[in-house]
Amino acid sequence: MPCLMKFGLGCRKLQNHGNKTTGLGLTLNMKRIFCLLLPIFLSACDSGVEWNNESYEVIWIDTHNNRSLNYKIEEGESIGRVGAEIIAVGSNHKYIVAKQKDISTGAILFYYIDRQKDHKYYNWNDITQGPFSEKKYNQIQSELDLPEFTKKF
Repeated sequence: MPCLMKFGLGCRKLQNHGNKTTGLGLTLNMKRIFCLLLPIFLSACDSGVEWNNESYEVIWIDTHNNRSLNYKIEEGESIGRVGAEIIAVGSNHKYIVAKQKDISTGAILFYYIDRQKDHKYYNWNDITQGPFSEKKYNQIQSELDLPEFTKKF
């Protein structure tokens, strides 16, 4: 029997664990570990769409606090426009607006996108305007007639 020490597995011959005999003394423990970790692996990549409006959608991956505003390329594929954590969005025929809670600082920031200037081949920083403070955003909102936030998370 070749030694498995270089793989950190050890070398043990048949062992008797009550009524259960295992080959290298690993099978019983490996099964237990696998059974414990399987549910975690199966649930680790959950996602969903919480809002959509034509080519735009607010999606989350793994947790609801990981919401981002994205431009839909095709079904199941999108490109980011405003990163997490989106806490409100709104839209009209001309603009998409987003309110974000910055994950690292907790600051509330505001963004807008001119729909007619957006395209799936543009990077987020080519098309997304912001971040703005609330005061600056309110000024821009009245100048451009930006929509209200109609969906809050």
